[in-house]
Amino acid sequence: MAGEVNSALDELLQATYGYHAIQVGLFAEQSDSLLRSDLIHPLVMETTAWCDKVGVVAEADTLPFCARSLDLVVLMHTLELSEDPHQVLREVDRVLADDGYLIVVGFNRRSLWTVFRAFLSWRDKAPWNCRFYSTARVQDWLSVLGFRTLRRESVFYRPPVQHAGVLRRLQSLEWLRYAFPHNGAVYVLKARKHTVPLTPIRWRWSSRRGLVSGGLVRPTSGVG
Repeated sequence: MAGEVNSALDELLQATYGYHAIQVGLFAEQSDSLLRSDLIHPLVMETTAWCDKVGVVAEADTLPFCARSLDLVVLMHTLELSEDPHQVLREVDRVLADDGYLIVVGFNRRSLWTVFRAFLSWRDKAPWNCRFYSTARVQDWLSVLGFRTLRRESVFYRPPVQHAGVLRRLQSLEWLRYAFPHNGAVYVLKARKHTVPLTPIRWRWSSRRGLVSGGLVRPTSGVG
């Protein structure tokens, strides 16, 4: 699955430009796409420094960055692991520069993996202990914050099998992407922070004469 996710990320990152970028969450070493991109200062953030690729250690709902200081934020399975995904998105909105980019990678609620999760949620292990969200729900959250969805991809239509040989034999199941383009196990969504410029209103004082239409009798101040 890591290969499919990285391929989707590579494609989305090709059309993304900026100076400062942060990826929140490594999740099974799926961080090569950002670190290999053309972005000048890519960083990886985690809650614990468990490998040498982690550059920042912090919580996703309290990002240690100044307001409007980042050009790109990648959330790698961050929303489903967070107790308050809304706060995570609010923090992303705070630290992103105007017209900055956000890429969200998550487990899709509308996929076959939801069935497996129903039986394996008792395991205290990702992804079965995570909360799956649909792309439609994530898009709704982003639209409230003023983000505009640019593109979304759905990848990996095979069951959660770890044996490499079995996965190769199930490769033919990937044709399901053409019949069900939004029902893969993982979604990759790219959005942009939409900034509306504030245009000052210029009052035209001469227009005050038109407040009384020509068909009405204008009041007079003469003495009767």
